Amino acid sequence: MWSRLVLRYSACCTLYDCVLDGQGAGENTYALIEAAVSAAVGVKSPHTIHKRASSFWAFVRWVDVHDPQSAEKLHEVQVWNFVQFLKASEAPASKASSVISSFRFAHFVLGFKVTSIIESKRICGAAEQQLVKVRKLRQALDLRVSQILELHARLESGALHCFDRALLASILIRLYARARPSDFLFIETVEVDCPADSDYPLLVFEVSEHKGARKVQLKNKLLPILVPMIGVHGKCWINEALSAFKDAGRALPAVRGPLTLAPRDASGTAPSARSVTSAEVGRALRAFLGEPEEIIDSSVPRVTAYSLRGTCLGWGSKFGFDEDLKSILGRHASSVKTTQAIYSRELAAAPVRKLQDLIREIVAGRFMPDSSRSSYFPKMPSAKEAGKAIACSDSSAPGTGAVKIEVLSSDESGSEPGDSPDSESSGSTSSSSSSSVEATAQPIVRRWKRAKVGLSRDTLRAFAAHGIDTLSKLAYSCGQPGAPLPQSDFDDFIATVIPAALLGEKGSVKRLIFESQALLLTDLREQVTQPDKWATKNVPTVERQKRMEAVKASIPGVLVEGSLEPSHGLLNAACRMEREGQLRYIAPEQCGTRMYEIQNVKAQSKVLSLEEGKLAISEEKDLPEVTCGSALLLQEALKRRGIALQFAGVASFLAHEKYVLKLFGHMGREPPPGHARTSVHQLLTADRQVWTKLIEDEVSPRRSPAGTYPVDDALLPALQSYDVTVALLPRESSKDSKKRFAPTKKHQNEREQKVGKGDGGKGSGKGKGKRPTWQPSVPEAIRKLGGSAQTPDKKRICFSRNLPCGCTLDPCPKGLHPQIMASRSVHSAKSDIRAALRMCIW
Repeated sequence: MWSRLVLRYSACCTLYDCVLDGQGAGENTYALIEAAVSAAVGVKSPHTIHKRASSFWAFVRWVDVHDPQSAEKLHEVQVWNFVQFLKASEAPASKASSVISSFRFAHFVLGFKVTSIIESKRICGAAEQQLVKVRKLRQALDLRVSQILELHARLESGALHCFDRALLASILIRLYARARPSDFLFIETVEVDCPADSDYPLLVFEVSEHKGARKVQLKNKLLPILVPMIGVHGKCWINEALSAFKDAGRALPAVRGPLTLAPRDASGTAPSARSVTSAEVGRALRAFLGEPEEIIDSSVPRVTAYSLRGTCLGWGSKFGFDEDLKSILGRHASSVKTTQAIYSRELAAAPVRKLQDLIREIVAGRFMPDSSRSSYFPKMPSAKEAGKAIACSDSSAPGTGAVKIEVLSSDESGSEPGDSPDSESSGSTSSSSSSSVEATAQPIVRRWKRAKVGLSRDTLRAFAAHGIDTLSKLAYSCGQPGAPLPQSDFDDFIATVIPAALLGEKGSVKRLIFESQALLLTDLREQVTQPDKWATKNVPTVERQKRMEAVKASIPGVLVEGSLEPSHGLLNAACRMEREGQLRYIAPEQCGTRMYEIQNVKAQSKVLSLEEGKLAISEEKDLPEVTCGSALLLQEALKRRGIALQFAGVASFLAHEKYVLKLFGHMGREPPPGHARTSVHQLLTADRQVWTKLIEDEVSPRRSPAGTYPVDDALLPALQSYDVTVALLPRESSKDSKKRFAPTKKHQNEREQKVGKGDGGKGSGKGKGKRPTWQPSVPEAIRKLGGSAQTPDKKRICFSRNLPCGCTLDPCPKGLHPQIMASRSVHSAKSDIRAALRMCIW
C-alpha cells in the first residue's frame, strides 16, 4: 500500500529520488520501491504500518472524487478541505487525527515532503476539536472466576472437537500468561517445567517478538513468558493441555511459530499455515462462555481476546501488587530497561510465583476478585476458641488480608544464611517488625525451616488457613500468655487446626506455642520497664537481611552496594522512628555507609544517670558522621537515607528520590547576574528545614490504613514551602573590599629599582647588605629631571626650596638649601625652572 503511494506522489517523496539515483538499467522501478519501503519501515509493527496506510488511502480516495485536478500533489489547502469535509459529514471523531498521524508517518519514515501539512495550526486544531467528541474508552471486560472454572470444566470434559479443545487450551494459556493476541505468534521454544510434586509448575515460552518491543534493542531483551499451571480450580492442568494439542495433531513442546493455527477447512482435521486472528479468538471465547455475539450497547464493555491479558493483571491490582511487579508480569518494555533486568535471567520467576500464590488465595476463598472493592478479602470463619484469640490479636493490630506462608525444608536450595526460627521469632514478636514488614509487601511471605521447627508443611499451611501468620497471633490463639497451658485447651486447638496430627507433631506445636508466649511476654515487659532500651534496640540480623532483600527487590535498577549500602546504625535509627511513631531528623552527615561503619568502629561511651532514685548506666549510640562537602557525597548520603526509610517502612524510596532530585534541581538553575549558584551548604540547610517542618506538622512515620506513606505525601509540599524556598535562593556574590589597581607610571620606576644584597647584590652573612627600611620619595617635577633626594655625601635636600612653593626656613630641618641665582620670576617659566634645577639638584 505504501509502495503505490510513493509511486503516486513521487514528486514530493525523497525516498523515490533515492530509488531513481540507484536504479540500474533494466531494473523494475516498482520492485525497487517495494524494497526501499520495506527497509524504511524497519521493525515497526505490521499492524501500525497497515493502519497508517489505510488512513492515507482514505484521504487519497476523497481527493480522487473532490479534487481530481491535483490528484498527484499534496498541499495544505487540500488537507484542510478534507478535514472540513469530515466535520460536515459527521465522520468518526478520530478519523481526522488518524489522517494527520499517517502524514506524520509518511514524513518521518518515508520522507514525504509534507512539512506544511503536519505543522499547520488550523489542521491540527480542527483535528483535536473533532477528537474531543470521541467516545469514552471501552476496555475489554475481565473474566470472572466462575467463567474460568467453566472453561476448565469444558477442557476436562473431552466432549469438544479436537480443534476446539486445542483452541480452548490455548485460550487458557493466554489467560494465565497475561498475553496479548500477538504475543504467541513467534514462539521459538516451549519448556514444560511441571514436576509431579512441584508447588509452582510452569510452562515456559521463549518468543522472538512482542508488541511492546518497538526497537531492535528491546527485541533482544525479551523476557520469557512464564505460565503458572495451577488454575483457579486448584489443580495442575498441564496434562489436559498436552493431550488437547496432541489430539489436534501438534505436540505442545514442539510448537514453533504461532501457538494456534487456523483449520484448513470446515472439518478442522488439518491445520493451515496461518494463525488464528485476535477477532477469531474473541469470538471463540464468547462462544465457549455462552456470551452473545451481537453488540446491544456499544458503550458497555464486552469479553474480547484482550480480556485474557487483563484478567490476571487486574487481579494483581486488586490484590495489591506494586507497579514494578505488574510491569514484569505484563512484560512491558519498561521492565527490561535496567541493567539488573538485562543480566538477570530469572527476573520473572519471583513475580510469577506471587501470581501463583494469588491464584491459591482465590482457590481457598480468601481473595474474591469478583466482589466489590470492600469485599476482596472476606472474613474467614474460625473455631470457637481459636477464633476468639485471633480476633483479640487482630483488634490490636490491623490486618492486611490473607497471608501465604512459604515453607522451606532444610535440604531445599535457596536457604538464606542465618535464617533460624529464634531470630525469626524475635523479629515477629515486636510490633515494629510486623508493621515494617507489612509495609514492604502484601501479602507477607514468611520462610520457616521445617527441620528446625519440627513442623510439617501441612501444619504450617493449616496455621495460614486459620490466619495464624505471626508468633504473636499464635501466642494468643491457645491459652493465655504467662499462665500454664491447660491440656484441654491445647487438645481443642489441635482438633480445630490440625485434627490429624500425630503425637510428635503435637509436641512440636506445643513447644512453638510456649516459645511464642515467652518471647511475647519478654517483649511486653521490656516495653513497660525499659521503654528507652526497647525503642533503641537493634533490628535482629535475620530480620535485617529479610527486609533488605525485600527493599532490593522493590527498587530494581538501584544497586544497593558499596557507597549506596546504608550502615546498620542508620537502619536502626530509621526503624526507631517507625517504632516510636515520631519523626526524627537524620542529617546527611549521619547517613554513613556500611563499609565506613566497619572501618571506623569506636568504643561506645557509657553515661551514668539517675532514674527513679537509682543509678543507671546506659550506652550512647551515636551515628558516625561522614563528610558531605561535595554535591556527589551529599547525593549519595541522601540516597542511603531513602533506602533506610523504605527499609523501616517510614517512606518509599521512589518518593524520597523525587524529593532529592527536586532538591538538587536548585543547583542546576542559572543564577541571576551578580549572584552565585545554590551551594551544598544551602541544600543541607533546606533539607534540615524540610524535616523540621514535617516534625512540626506531626507527620506520622507509620503507614496509613490505606497503605500509603504520610511522609511521601508531605515531602514535596514541605520542600516548596516559603521558608525552604528562601533558603535555596541564589545569594549575592561576595566582593573584595580592597581592590587592586594597576600601578601608575610615577611608581613604576620605584618598583623596578630593586636594592640587592651588600656590594654587587651578594650577601656576606646574616643581616649584612640588607636594603634600608626607609627611602625618601622624590617629587614628580624633580624626578622627571633626573634628580635625587640626597647629595653625593649622603645629605638630604629640601625640595620645597627649589619648587614654586618655596621655603624660607634657615636652617631648614628638611635638608640643605642649594644656592641658586634665580628670582621668583625664574620659576614662572618652565624652561627657567628646569635650568635652575639643573644647577642645584644632584
